[in-house]
Amino acid sequence: FRRPEIGIPPQRAWHFVLQRPEVSVALAGANCLRDIDQAVAASESFSPLTNTESAELIEKACFLGEDICRNCGYCRRDCPQDLDVPQMMRIADEFRKFGYEWPRLQREYAALSPQADVCVECKSCETNCPFDLPIVERIHKLHERLSRIR
Repeated sequence: FRRPEIGIPPQRAWHFVLQRPEVSVALAGANCLRDIDQAVAASESFSPLTNTESAELIEKACFLGEDICRNCGYCRRDCPQDLDVPQMMRIADEFRKFGYEWPRLQREYAALSPQADVCVECKSCETNCPFDLPIVERIHKLHERLSRIR
């Protein structure tokens, strides 16, 4: 959401979630203490978005699609090959939407070790994914595409 092409500041996205009448509990993901501090600050400064602002956020989110990886990391648990599945999924999602950035994405994928070609297709990643994403298919496709581009 922070990419310039999408441009949704996290605070506005959080305010959008908080104003939804169908949401009774909102959880902010956090990788570090700073993320928690930002979520608390965004909650304290909450003010509802206008209908126009909400429509703009929905339009931008639709660009990403409903089947993007949310990078929760659950897919990495129990992987017998110790694949960095969240990073592979992030690269795969970016490649689907921003294919013109393939040189950077290829470098990022090449830096991963091990890569998707060692996946034994046990599908523990898919079992652990709360969003039912076709992870095995995506990481194999990613490997196929970014390993052959020179």
